[in-house]
Amino acid sequence: GDQALASTAAVLRETLPADSIIGRLCADQFMLVLPATAQAAAIEQAEQLRSAVERRFSADRNAPEAVALTLSIGIATRDDSVGDPDSLLRRAEEALQTARREGGNRVRTAAPASAARTARAARSGPPVLALVGPARS
Repeated sequence: GDQALASTAAVLRETLPADSIIGRLCADQFMLVLPATAQAAAIEQAEQLRSAVERRFSADRNAPEAVALTLSIGIATRDDSVGDPDSLLRRAEEALQTARREGGNRVRTAAPASAARTARAARSGPPVLALVGPARS
């Protein structure tokens, strides 16, 4: 429990850029704000993070108190349709739940509301919000 959270937090600090803001959102979720990161880079960083946690927790599977842990990650990007932090958080949570429903241990992004919003999102850019939690279905 606590050791898994501490180890996960260490991987977050080791893997993410120095300007990332990392916070514990609830019992088993972390919230990441990537202020100078475009969505494509955030997806790449999330995959690196997911893979790093999987490697760290699978390396000691034969240890007496080994814990298998993988992550599901939901990403939302600020765009013209998301004007407030609560909406951004809701979209990241929806993406996290999608990742979990699809079997966990994966990264998913919040779906844009429309093609026009997708084009505006490309122009409006960061910040990117990611929610990270244990992979469970």
